[in-house]
Amino acid sequence: MVDYAKYANMNARQLVNSLMTLERKEEKYREEVKNKLRDMQELAYFLKTKIKESLDTPKFVSYKDSGLHEIALELESKLTPDEIAENDIQETFKKPKQHFTPLEETGLAELAEEVKTNIGADKYAQIKQEVKNEL
Repeated sequence: MVDYAKYANMNARQLVNSLMTLERKEEKYREEVKNKLRDMQELAYFLKTKIKESLDTPKFVSYKDSGLHEIALELESKLTPDEIAENDIQETFKKPKQHFTPLEETGLAELAEEVKTNIGADKYAQIKQEVKNEL
């Protein structure tokens, strides 16, 4: 709120000084606002860049890139033969894990029995062996 009454009774010299002071203040405020806007724009650019980086980065790291394989091999090399035999660690590292569910647990055992009955036990055993060999 401006107090115009303060300036009503001033002489010309005082009015000029007040005007010059006002113009200096105005220029100072313009510079401050300009700097704040520039800072805000720089922050907005930085935030957008960080968001883009986070969206562009992969959501997972492959086993090879993670370095876990090298760590596992290093740990395995430090184990004594007794520790390896005791924990069967050698088998864990060397054998691929089989990821299958036995037929009985799938609920398909009845279907398998029906197929076995329809095609004969010998033919069923032959097909079952072929499937196991493929796994």
